[in-house]
Amino acid sequence: FMSTEVQGPSRSVSDKRGVVDALKQKATINPKSEMKSKRPSRQSKAEKQIEELNFLPNAVGSSSLTLWHRPKVQHLVHMKEKHGVTMIISALADREKPNWIRDECKKIGLKWFHIPLNGANKTLLSTKGTVRLVSKKLVELMRILTSSQERALLHCAAGIHRTGVLSYTLLRFGGFSTREKAMEGIKKMRQHTYDGVKDWRIDLAEEIILPAVVVELESGREKYSNSLDQLSAALTVKDVEKI
Repeated sequence: FMSTEVQGPSRSVSDKRGVVDALKQKATINPKSEMKSKRPSRQSKAEKQIEELNFLPNAVGSSSLTLWHRPKVQHLVHMKEKHGVTMIISALADREKPNWIRDECKKIGLKWFHIPLNGANKTLLSTKGTVRLVSKKLVELMRILTSSQERALLHCAAGIHRTGVLSYTLLRFGGFSTREKAMEGIKKMRQHTYDGVKDWRIDLAEEIILPAVVVELESGREKYSNSLDQLSAALTVKDVEKI
């Protein structure tokens, strides 16, 4: 018998090369990377971290306030985009190099306020120079917060000691007429700050820093005439329930 060989259509050299190239390309495809590209983008670590921010409405005037530790660059961007933060208040010493926060805030359109506080130990918080500086800066800050509607974030390094003392003082002037109400306000903003600030620091704020702020307001009565009555009333007859 004679065998009959059935031949398929002949392929040109270029056709064969095309098939080989296609097979090579298919072999190099990483199925994991292909699946990854189809997944929705995950929430970044920075976005997850700032989910814990709790704002206290009308903490000082019409401005809202929240407390946190020192933010990073990526935190600042998400704070503005996700939480509508308009102002960062940094209670940091010059040795902690706070100017990078100032520069980043400027880049993304956030206001920045600096309170150069070196720490929150008993000796430092009782020093006349520190008390004078802090009271002056707090009066300046309160004028800003009462004359505009900010969503402000106050921080130091860990967001506990300095942040606790300053936020307590701000709340006492902002309409929280008792120590208990001001502490509840801190607790609502940040549990870590509430737990870690310690009673003796609040005692110092109440007995030394708060009266110094009153003196600063009184000495600049003409300069602060628009806000003096509103701020000082928080220490006397004003009893507004905000919690």
